[in-house]
Amino acid sequence: MRYIAVTMNLNILTVDDLEKFKKELLIEIRHIIEPQINQSEWLKSKEVCEMLKISASTLQNLRISGQIKYKKIMGTLYYNSKEIIEMLS
Repeated sequence: MRYIAVTMNLNILTVDDLEKFKKELLIEIRHIIEPQINQSEWLKSKEVCEMLKISASTLQNLRISGQIKYKKIMGTLYYNSKEIIEMLS
């Protein structure tokens, strides 16, 4: 009987490797998503507060009560500018 020797290169991933990958992936996703958000006229919370002349806590109350719609993307809240302008009317 003959045996064939096979050499295998093993790559072992650590938790730190996975955390680093996660951070890099999120950065790349953010670079893809943010230009699309800006192009479709979405506003961040600070901009909405300035437009409506309200505090951050009032904006939060509007979100909780369902009076204002929003999207949460990677921890950042975005509001449709057209809907905010309608609120001003």
